[in-house]
Amino acid sequence: MLHGAEREEITPDTFSGCYYAYTLNRLLVLTRHEGRAVLVSVSRQAEPSTVGRKGAIVGKDTDWEYVYSGVPGATTRGISWMDTYMYDSATVTVFFEEQPGSKTTGYALFKWVKAGWANLNVVQRKHIRSGAERFLSGFRQVLESDRLPPAETIAARTGEFDRMNEDALRTALSDYCVRLAVVGKDDSILSRDDFWKIIKDGAYANHLSREELVSALLKNYMKERLGKPALGS
Repeated sequence: MLHGAEREEITPDTFSGCYYAYTLNRLLVLTRHEGRAVLVSVSRQAEPSTVGRKGAIVGKDTDWEYVYSGVPGATTRGISWMDTYMYDSATVTVFFEEQPGSKTTGYALFKWVKAGWANLNVVQRKHIRSGAERFLSGFRQVLESDRLPPAETIAARTGEFDRMNEDALRTALSDYCVRLAVVGKDDSILSRDDFWKIIKDGAYANHLSREELVSALLKNYMKERLGKPALGS
């Protein structure tokens, strides 16, 4: 058993384009049931999230390319003025061997979310299902890839990024930011003022916090190792 707290910032959602940050209290239990290995993950949101901010999905969602504007509001027109929050959430996820010693894994999810504006909950069952399927798609691409680096290699690469100062991190991300500006010029969302002003001239890295810089570099590293196409390729 392992328990603790984690800080999470999600990618922009596919409906509103909003992204949120919040703290989760999490419990992990690794056990066996009727001869099958079972991993149980239980989480509960500790407090309401930060206000929703405008994010953009670049290209296909499966490309794992996102832009974070830092601007409060929603990306979807018509609700862009709304201050939205994830007020509360609770999740129980179970991964289990479908048969003892099996190479296939079953998955069960029990999830509740309260999110919206003015303390109203606008989350529907289909939103939770869509989010779960989106998560599983990326999760499977990582874990089932025959190109996945060992955990120790990923940890070592993360440590390298953590030891770099912010100037070095921004320099390491500079080529990516130039490609983002090229792609963004003709993109229907990235060409909007809220996004274009932070990505034009390859300046996107200047608007990212240290954590966001490390996250972007690590994501690009994982895409390269897994054989996914780079931005703009």
